[in-house]
Amino acid sequence: KVKIGNEVELILKETDLSGEDSTEEARFLVTSITHTLNGTGTYSHVFTAISASSEHIPAELKPVHAENQVAIVKDNKDPSGFGRVKVQMPWQKASGETTDWIRILTPDAGSSSDVSKNRGFVFVPEIEDQVILGFEHNHPSCPFVLGSVFHGKNGAGGGKENNVKTIKTRSGHTLQFDDTSGSESITITDKKNNIITLDTSTGSITISAPENISITAKNIDLNAKENISFTAGSDISTSAKENISQSAGDSLSQHAGKDATLAAKNITVQAQEKMTRDAKKIDDKAKEISVNSTDKDMVLASGKKVSMQSGEKVKLF
Repeated sequence: KVKIGNEVELILKETDLSGEDSTEEARFLVTSITHTLNGTGTYSHVFTAISASSEHIPAELKPVHAENQVAIVKDNKDPSGFGRVKVQMPWQKASGETTDWIRILTPDAGSSSDVSKNRGFVFVPEIEDQVILGFEHNHPSCPFVLGSVFHGKNGAGGGKENNVKTIKTRSGHTLQFDDTSGSESITITDKKNNIITLDTSTGSITISAPENISITAKNIDLNAKENISFTAGSDISTSAKENISQSAGDSLSQHAGKDATLAAKNITVQAQEKMTRDAKKIDDKAKEISVNSTDKDMVLASGKKVSMQSGEKVKLF
């Protein structure tokens, strides 16, 4: 009879590869029984037992189950370069102990055919950051960082209406998303106050820098449906190794507050209808000058005298 505390004898039969049967007998002490009766009236039971020769019933072992822990990051300079950290849980503080190097959970991590390392989301917690630990298979010897948490000394939240979301690094580089109604924007700012702002409310993008802005590419196109303006507090320089072309569908105006200089190997000025030059004084100087009216008359007019000078003779006809 199978009953807790009773000894039962089991006869184990086994057939080896040659087809011969073997029998082994053993006695066991029943330690627990589970009875089952299903809806059709079928009864079954399962029992556990230990060797009948055991002097006492062994203590029941409870499975190890580690719960989430709060910890402080104590080191983030992983000697293997894997982006791991060492942390200290509250019960380790008195002895100064820390964990070994442990991994960090991120939204995305891995590699690809183009990126062998660090494909994904790489944010290693800073030293003294507060983190939450989880445990692989709930085993206390396998902790990993689930994430970081703000506390009363370093948390500021997202503003009164929780409109602002930010990603900010140790030095202050910031990516900010502002969902404030009527003034939505995305702003990228660095510690030197270089700023890129996408202003959703006005449909504008603003780029500003305390010093220099450089744009380098094989080809650069600037295309505006309306206007393009260039303004400088000092100088504007334009240069090209080959050609510079300017064209306007209507008018082209150039103005200088003082002097304007145009220099080239050859200069051609062409107007389809009329060309006017107006100045207090005009000096034309060249080794040879030709003035030719190919179709109609030429008129020389002066408010006073007309002087013609030559190093040799003056030929009028």
